[in-house]
Amino acid sequence: MSENLFAYGTLQEKEIQQYVFGRMPKGKPDSLPGYTLSAKKMYGRFLVLEPCTNADRVVKGTVYSLTPDEMSLADVYEGPEYRRIQVTLGSGSRAWVYLGQTNPESKL
Repeated sequence: MSENLFAYGTLQEKEIQQYVFGRMPKGKPDSLPGYTLSAKKMYGRFLVLEPCTNADRVVKGTVYSLTPDEMSLADVYEGPEYRRIQVTLGSGSRAWVYLGQTNPESKL
């Protein structure tokens, strides 16, 4: 059984995929409506996705089909600074995506 992961940042990079998953999963372009990339970045450099009220806003990225074990590896890579939620992509597919945690004190 596989799960879809929508990536909009570093998990689209081949070197990161090789490091995290031990392979480069095949992906296809997709988008996430109703979300935007925050002007703030995690640790000053990593993208943070956040919901917005404008349904016309979309974030472009790539959707990957991963095994449950690979999803667990992605959880470890993203760490406690991000949380995983399920969303509906522009294609109509359901996928997991990582949002930044809402504690802005030290990380953003």
